[in-house]
Amino acid sequence: MKGIQHFVFSKIGISIILVAFVYQLIMMGILLPGYAAVPNNLDQLQVTVLNEDPKQGKEIAQQLKKALPYEQMSFSNIKQAKKALKEREIQLIIEIPKNFTTQLQDSKKRANIQFYTNEANAPLVKEAMQQTTHQVENTLKQQVRSEQLQAMKQSKEEITQFENKLAVEVTPIYTIREGMQNQLGPLFLVLANIVSSMVVSMLLAKGFKALQFKIGRLQSFMGMQIVIVLAAIIAPFAGMFIFTILEQYDITTLFEVWFTHILVFTASLEIFTISSFIIGRFALFANLAFMFTQIIAGGGIIPREAMYGYYRLMSNISPMYYGIQADYTLLVGGTELASYWYGLLAIIIVVGIISTFIFCTPRSKKTQEAK
Repeated sequence: MKGIQHFVFSKIGISIILVAFVYQLIMMGILLPGYAAVPNNLDQLQVTVLNEDPKQGKEIAQQLKKALPYEQMSFSNIKQAKKALKEREIQLIIEIPKNFTTQLQDSKKRANIQFYTNEANAPLVKEAMQQTTHQVENTLKQQVRSEQLQAMKQSKEEITQFENKLAVEVTPIYTIREGMQNQLGPLFLVLANIVSSMVVSMLLAKGFKALQFKIGRLQSFMGMQIVIVLAAIIAPFAGMFIFTILEQYDITTLFEVWFTHILVFTASLEIFTISSFIIGRFALFANLAFMFTQIIAGGGIIPREAMYGYYRLMSNISPMYYGIQADYTLLVGGTELASYWYGLLAIIIVVGIISTFIFCTPRSKKTQEAK
């Protein structure tokens, strides 16, 4: 019995219980507040109502602007609005064409209102825009019915026929493939790199500490950087292999996705390794906190516009955010790929400079052993 008691109250036993407790504390303390932004913050999404009809369309556009529960941006023409939609600056375009009133009055034609969406987005954006499209269509038909009842005495059948002249056409700028694996593919692909780099960082920091006094700090640091680059080149193949078994993409797209993940893995591993080296045995908690923060800040589930301030701020320095947005651009569609690559390169350069200073600054052996 004494042996059992000794094991339970030993450093190992207490550490296991403490790690399990703190892990749940970190996970729930970061993820739950992050997801609490939905649905309250969805009104921060950006949409635009573009009216080109000077008659009845003008009134409808004004009523839509008042009814839509989102932030709204103004554009002078449809070309500018589509550019913003492709760049994910806005999530929906509602276009009332210039011949809308003429079509509405012509018994042989249907009056079309065009909706443009971008499916290269977080799942919540796609779902919210689909709901908005149906709500707007119903609102417009109710409005037309009300106006016709007030304007003239018609039978219900005649009003219904008039109502059916109003058509809502939804056109995705970019269309995502069917299946939840495609909607969440960018999130899972990047998350695989984040988690694996976090695990590797602890081994890497431990290896550096073990070798720095044998072969020198500079050679240990250079060797560590070579390992980081090799791991970043090889590791992403595993996740991509599984993904490509399920979904077939052209070789150019896969090469660009692979390059993106090399950058994501490198940036993440550099960050996690610094933490593991400085904090030592407690780095696991700091790295977990950063990883869970990135799950929210990455924008793979909640769009950036709907995040609370802390997560939106962290997305600026999150390899996961740039990686997920780049994957959406490559696998679904988009125009800002270079900006996401530049963001990842900027993180690598800044963290690389910090890493060089930290790892190459001489420290006593006693100080390293204390960690």
